[in-house]
Amino acid sequence: MGPSGYPFEHFVGELYRRQGYEVEVGIVMEGASVSHEMDVVASKDGELILGECKYSHKQGFSVSIQVPLYVHSRVNDIVDKLQREERYKGFTYIPWIFTNGRFTSDSTRYSRCKGINLMSWDHPMGQALKDLIEKERMFPITILSNLTKNQKSKLMMEGIVTCEQLRRHSGKLDEPGLDKTKRMVMKELEALAETREL
Repeated sequence: MGPSGYPFEHFVGELYRRQGYEVEVGIVMEGASVSHEMDVVASKDGELILGECKYSHKQGFSVSIQVPLYVHSRVNDIVDKLQREERYKGFTYIPWIFTNGRFTSDSTRYSRCKGINLMSWDHPMGQALKDLIEKERMFPITILSNLTKNQKSKLMMEGIVTCEQLRRHSGKLDEPGLDKTKRMVMKELEALAETREL
Protein backbone atom coordinates (compact mmCIF):
# COMPACT_ATOMS: atom_id res chain seq x y z
CA MET A 1 0.00 0.00 0.00
CA GLY A 2 2.91 2.33 -0.56
CA PRO A 3 5.40 3.89 1.84
CA SER A 4 2.94 6.06 3.83
CA GLY A 5 0.23 4.97 6.26
CA TYR A 6 -2.44 7.17 4.64
CA PRO A 7 -3.80 4.49 2.24
CA PHE A 8 -3.83 1.96 5.07
CA GLU A 9 -6.08 4.27 7.14
CA HIS A 10 -8.50 4.47 4.21
CA PHE A 11 -8.36 0.71 3.75
CA VAL A 12 -9.30 0.12 7.41
CA GLY A 13 -12.04 2.75 7.09
CA GLU A 14 -13.42 0.93 4.06
CA LEU A 15 -13.51 -2.34 6.02
CA TYR A 16 -15.82 -0.67 8.53
CA ARG A 17 -17.93 1.00 5.84
CA ARG A 18 -18.60 -2.46 4.43
CA GLN A 19 -19.96 -3.45 7.84
CA GLY A 20 -22.44 -0.56 7.88
CA TYR A 21 -20.48 1.95 9.94
CA GLU A 22 -20.32 5.68 9.25
CA VAL A 23 -16.61 6.33 8.87
CA GLU A 24 -14.27 9.31 8.99
CA VAL A 25 -10.55 9.00 8.34
CA GLY A 26 -7.77 11.26 9.61
CA ILE A 27 -9.88 13.66 11.66
CA VAL A 28 -9.01 15.92 14.58
CA MET A 29 -11.14 15.38 17.68
CA GLU A 30 -11.27 17.60 20.72
CA GLY A 31 -10.38 16.00 24.00
CA ALA A 32 -11.11 17.35 27.47
CA SER A 33 -7.61 18.84 27.57
CA VAL A 34 -6.15 18.94 24.03
CA SER A 35 -7.08 17.98 20.46
CA HIS A 36 -6.02 14.65 18.93
CA GLU A 37 -5.83 13.27 15.42
CA MET A 38 -7.62 9.95 15.09
CA ASP A 39 -6.87 7.79 12.06
CA VAL A 40 -10.25 6.02 11.88
CA VAL A 41 -13.48 6.98 13.63
CA ALA A 42 -16.44 4.67 12.94
CA SER A 43 -19.93 4.76 14.45
CA LYS A 44 -22.94 2.47 14.33
CA ASP A 45 -25.78 1.67 16.73
CA GLY A 46 -24.41 3.65 19.69
CA GLU A 47 -20.87 2.33 19.26
CA LEU A 48 -17.95 4.65 18.51
CA ILE A 49 -14.67 3.11 17.34
CA LEU A 50 -11.59 5.28 17.85
CA GLY A 51 -8.80 3.72 15.81
CA GLU A 52 -5.07 4.25 15.45
CA CYS A 53 -3.35 2.78 12.38
CA LYS A 54 0.28 1.72 12.34
CA TYR A 55 1.58 0.84 8.91
CA SER A 56 5.09 -0.13 7.90
CA HIS A 57 6.58 -1.43 4.67
CA LYS A 58 9.34 -3.12 6.69
CA GLN A 59 9.03 -6.87 7.00
CA GLY A 60 8.82 -8.07 10.60
CA PHE A 61 7.49 -4.73 11.90
CA SER A 62 5.97 -4.91 15.40
CA VAL A 63 3.92 -2.34 17.31
CA SER A 64 5.70 -1.60 20.59
CA ILE A 65 4.20 -0.84 24.01
CA GLN A 66 4.45 2.94 23.41
CA VAL A 67 1.57 2.82 20.92
CA PRO A 68 -1.11 1.35 23.24
CA LEU A 69 0.17 3.63 26.02
CA TYR A 70 -0.48 6.79 24.05
CA VAL A 71 -3.66 5.46 22.40
CA HIS A 72 -5.07 4.73 25.86
CA SER A 73 -4.39 8.28 27.11
CA ARG A 74 -5.63 9.94 23.89
CA VAL A 75 -8.86 7.94 23.77
CA ASN A 76 -9.52 8.62 27.46
CA ASP A 77 -9.11 12.36 26.87
CA ILE A 78 -11.51 12.26 23.88
CA VAL A 79 -14.06 10.14 25.76
CA ASP A 80 -13.91 12.55 28.74
CA LYS A 81 -15.13 15.27 26.40
CA LEU A 82 -17.63 13.23 24.37
CA GLN A 83 -19.42 11.91 27.45
CA ARG A 84 -20.42 15.50 28.28
CA GLU A 85 -22.15 15.93 24.92
CA GLU A 86 -25.84 15.12 24.60
CA ARG A 87 -25.51 13.38 21.22
CA TYR A 88 -23.05 10.84 22.64
CA LYS A 89 -25.08 9.89 25.71
CA GLY A 90 -25.26 6.12 26.05
CA PHE A 91 -22.47 5.48 23.51
CA THR A 92 -19.93 2.72 23.96
CA TYR A 93 -16.38 3.82 23.12
CA ILE A 94 -14.03 1.22 21.70
CA PRO A 95 -10.32 1.92 21.16
CA TRP A 96 -8.60 -0.03 18.38
CA ILE A 97 -5.07 -0.30 17.02
CA PHE A 98 -4.69 -1.62 13.47
CA THR A 99 -1.42 -2.69 11.91
CA ASN A 100 -0.16 -4.57 8.89
CA GLY A 101 2.61 -5.89 11.16
CA ARG A 102 2.39 -7.59 14.53
CA PHE A 103 2.18 -6.60 18.20
CA THR A 104 4.88 -7.14 20.82
CA SER A 105 3.93 -9.27 23.81
CA ASP A 106 4.01 -6.15 26.06
CA SER A 107 1.70 -4.20 23.76
CA THR A 108 -0.68 -7.16 23.62
CA ARG A 109 -0.68 -7.65 27.39
CA TYR A 110 -1.19 -3.93 28.13
CA SER A 111 -3.96 -3.61 25.54
CA ARG A 112 -5.80 -6.62 26.94
CA CYS A 113 -5.59 -5.12 30.44
CA LYS A 114 -6.83 -1.67 29.30
CA GLY A 115 -9.57 -2.83 26.93
CA ILE A 116 -7.82 -1.79 23.70
CA ASN A 117 -8.72 -3.99 20.73
CA LEU A 118 -5.92 -5.06 18.42
CA MET A 119 -6.04 -6.11 14.78
CA SER A 120 -3.11 -7.19 12.65
CA TRP A 121 -2.68 -9.33 9.58
CA ASP A 122 -3.25 -12.51 11.61
CA HIS A 123 -4.77 -11.31 14.92
CA PRO A 124 -7.35 -11.86 16.35
CA MET A 125 -7.95 -15.37 15.07
CA GLY A 126 -10.85 -15.44 12.64
CA GLN A 127 -11.28 -11.63 12.69
CA ALA A 128 -7.82 -10.54 11.55
CA LEU A 129 -7.21 -8.24 8.58
CA LYS A 130 -6.66 -11.19 6.23
CA ASP A 131 -9.93 -12.80 7.41
CA LEU A 132 -11.98 -9.63 6.88
CA ILE A 133 -10.38 -8.99 3.48
CA GLU A 134 -11.23 -12.54 2.36
CA LYS A 135 -14.74 -12.39 3.81
CA GLU A 136 -15.50 -9.04 2.16
CA ARG A 137 -13.51 -9.91 -1.01
CA MET A 138 -11.98 -6.48 -0.55
CA PHE A 139 -9.04 -6.38 -2.93
CA PRO A 140 -6.55 -3.49 -2.73
CA ILE A 141 -5.85 -1.69 -6.01
CA THR A 142 -2.23 -2.78 -5.66
CA ILE A 143 -3.21 -6.15 -7.19
CA LEU A 144 -4.19 -4.55 -10.52
CA SER A 145 -1.61 -5.44 -13.16
CA ASN A 146 -2.62 -2.75 -15.67
CA LEU A 147 -1.79 0.19 -13.39
CA THR A 148 1.74 1.40 -12.78
CA LYS A 149 3.11 1.87 -9.27
CA ASN A 150 2.84 5.67 -9.68
CA GLN A 151 -0.77 5.44 -10.87
CA LYS A 152 -1.67 3.25 -7.88
CA SER A 153 0.06 5.68 -5.50
CA LYS A 154 -1.81 8.65 -6.96
CA LEU A 155 -5.17 6.89 -6.60
CA MET A 156 -4.39 5.79 -3.03
CA MET A 157 -3.44 9.34 -2.04
CA GLU A 158 -6.92 10.35 -3.25
CA GLY A 159 -8.47 7.74 -0.93
CA ILE A 160 -9.15 5.12 -3.63
CA VAL A 161 -7.62 2.03 -2.02
CA THR A 162 -9.86 -0.88 -3.06
CA CYS A 163 -10.82 -2.27 -6.45
CA GLU A 164 -14.50 -1.81 -5.64
CA GLN A 165 -13.94 1.89 -4.84
CA LEU A 166 -12.15 2.33 -8.18
CA ARG A 167 -14.97 0.53 -9.95
CA ARG A 168 -17.51 2.89 -8.33
CA HIS A 169 -15.36 5.93 -9.18
CA SER A 170 -14.25 4.79 -12.63
CA GLY A 171 -14.20 8.44 -13.77
CA LYS A 172 -10.80 8.63 -12.04
CA LEU A 173 -9.51 6.48 -14.91
CA ASP A 174 -10.33 9.29 -17.37
CA GLU A 175 -7.59 11.47 -15.90
CA PRO A 176 -4.39 12.00 -17.92
CA GLY A 177 -2.02 9.08 -17.54
CA LEU A 178 -4.84 6.66 -16.73
CA ASP A 179 -7.13 7.20 -19.71
CA LYS A 180 -5.06 5.00 -22.05
CA THR A 181 -5.30 1.98 -19.78
CA LYS A 182 -8.91 2.48 -18.67
CA ARG A 183 -10.38 -0.32 -20.81
CA MET A 184 -7.89 -2.92 -19.55
CA VAL A 185 -8.25 -1.80 -15.92
CA MET A 186 -12.05 -1.95 -16.18
CA LYS A 187 -11.78 -5.54 -17.47
CA GLU A 188 -9.70 -6.45 -14.42
CA LEU A 189 -12.17 -4.72 -12.09
CA GLU A 190 -15.16 -6.49 -13.65
CA ALA A 191 -13.43 -9.88 -13.34
CA LEU A 192 -12.72 -9.22 -9.63
CA ALA A 193 -16.34 -8.07 -9.09
CA GLU A 194 -17.56 -11.38 -10.54
CA THR A 195 -15.40 -13.34 -8.07
CA ARG A 196 -16.98 -11.31 -5.23
CA GLU A 197 -20.46 -12.28 -6.40
CA LEU A 198 -19.69 -16.02 -6.58
